Amino acid sequence: MKVTLRKALQDGTKLLENHHIRDAKIDAMLLLEFILKVTKVEVLVHGNKEICSQAYKEYMYNIDLRAQRKPLQYLTREQEFMGLTFTVNNKVLIPRQDTEILVEKAIELIQLHPIDSVMDIGTGSGCIAVSLCHFCDDVEQVVALDVSHEALDVARYNAKHLHVEDRIIFIQSDLFESLDSKYSSSVDLIISNPPYIPTAHIKNLMTEVREYEPFQALNGGEDGLDYYKRIAKTCKPLFKTKGYLLFEIGYNQKEEVRKLLIAEGYQNIEGIKDCSGLDRVVLGYYQAE
Repeated sequence: MKVTLRKALQDGTKLLENHHIRDAKIDAMLLLEFILKVTKVEVLVHGNKEICSQAYKEYMYNIDLRAQRKPLQYLTREQEFMGLTFTVNNKVLIPRQDTEILVEKAIELIQLHPIDSVMDIGTGSGCIAVSLCHFCDDVEQVVALDVSHEALDVARYNAKHLHVEDRIIFIQSDLFESLDSKYSSSVDLIISNPPYIPTAHIKNLMTEVREYEPFQALNGGEDGLDYYKRIAKTCKPLFKTKGYLLFEIGYNQKEEVRKLLIAEGYQNIEGIKDCSGLDRVVLGYYQAE
């Protein structure tokens, strides 16, 4: 049976709708563009163009994976973040718009203060480190840490693809454990989007997240605060005489994170809301005694 672009799109959309995928038509179109290397305009204008059976099979195979709730980004292997295109796979958390709030605040700090050295904790795809280098010429170096060597492979690829690899040092480390002494008193800004989902809540996340995104990038321990506590306590020797600690947080974690930062000697604690009016970022200032 001959299959056209329009027929393939209809088949893909119907299957996703039957599996109750939100935005089924959008996802079906994006997969068609990716698999067949066509544009939306081509599909709309030349919808009667025939495609080969092998291309149709590959398309429907990916539609079926999406119907099983595999994230679209893991199928197309890319996600836009801060206007840049990042490669992703199931070894890294998919960059989200919420994290752009974190990066935008970091850019603001860099523009207002003499910040030339940044450390990114749990870099994942490298979206934070790469974006800061791309948009901030004043940043001379970002040290990007991640416990996963597979995540670091993705981050290195993104840094090279977006032409900032000469300004980022990638280190495999569980937080700061593998850092040598040369990084003491060397950093102006420490930034992190750490795992912050309480362990017991992970089972309630949407299937796309719970079943496909890396567990270690989600699991924040019993109360979701494990990494905030560890980072806030142990990162202080890395700052120069003063520095900034910038966290992404869960919508209901601002007060707890604020309290633990104050307990560790941070000052001028500031909360930043996202576009929905939810608490999304916490900033603390540290001054060595």
